Amino acid sequence: MKPLFALALLLPLLGGCAGTDAYMNNPECRQQVYANPEVGARIARDTSSHYSPLGEESLADMKKRVYVDCLRARGLAPKGGVEPVKRFY
Repeated sequence: MKPLFALALLLPLLGGCAGTDAYMNNPECRQQVYANPEVGARIARDTSSHYSPLGEESLADMKKRVYVDCLRARGLAPKGGVEPVKRFY
């Protein structure tokens, strides 16, 4: 019974190690995210205070947007948008 209890306590800790940036597997674009002045200013502001106006883009969304823009610039991500209608007749 003790091993199951220990495992139940260990799993949430291991899950927390993944972090919120686990999707960033391209090192060049990940570096570009943290070098972005907009993201850097936001990180500095969010760590110094807990103020976040309503309707403002969250830090996680901002980092993901910069990361995907980097991937698109390198041709590693789809362009996005609406796919054209394919006619089957």
